[in-house]
Amino acid sequence: MNRIILSTLLAMSLAGAVSAAENAASASSESALAGLEIGTRLIHVELQNDKQGRGIQINGDWGGTYLGSINYIDEDQDYAPTRLYLQYFFHDYVGVGVSYDNVEAETAEDRSALGLPNLPGDGNIGVRGPILYVVGRYPNESAFTPFAEIGVAFYNAYFDEDPNWSDGGLRRMDPEDTEALVVAVGCDYALTENLSVNVYLRAVENADVDIAWYRRGDPEPQRSGSFPLDYYGAGVGIKYAFD
Repeated sequence: MNRIILSTLLAMSLAGAVSAAENAASASSESALAGLEIGTRLIHVELQNDKQGRGIQINGDWGGTYLGSINYIDEDQDYAPTRLYLQYFFHDYVGVGVSYDNVEAETAEDRSALGLPNLPGDGNIGVRGPILYVVGRYPNESAFTPFAEIGVAFYNAYFDEDPNWSDGGLRRMDPEDTEALVVAVGCDYALTENLSVNVYLRAVENADVDIAWYRRGDPEPQRSGSFPLDYYGAGVGIKYAFD
């Protein structure tokens, strides 16, 4: 159901952007800022929910953990400027874009309630894929141009099993792909007519990755769960606008 809602939201947003572009085009045949832009960003990520459940088994119940004894996830920070984006403005104010995103977290067993150190989990959970979005901005006479985005991320989910847990392939994780709502704001600062840098804030919601683990030769999962990879992000970027 969430996937249907998110896809509908994206379609409505794109339709609204196209309508706005057509209206603007009819009002003005030329726009100095319309056209193609390409850029990249580095983002610091903070998971919204990095601990869930007690992680202590009582009568066979782990107390609402993500999966089995895993009750803690810790985001991996990747500060390489790999979050490329491409966007096209129909006129000065509204455009559409596509960007790349990748979020990964280490799983663990948090045993602080027992006064014990954490134990490593079964591996790393992650998602990667494109974000399709609508972007609006407010150009003005200053060098600063604020903007806002709303869109949908189409994530391919993966799980890198720890070799000690997988036991030579005896055990494996099977995560399901997911979609998420993405909302962002930022501000460009013009260095030249075509080149600008920006600051950027992003919120990703409903990025739940359903997952199950299987034992080799058994078609039925041993256990299933879900990892919420919703996050808040803050970063900086650089962009080039083609004439």
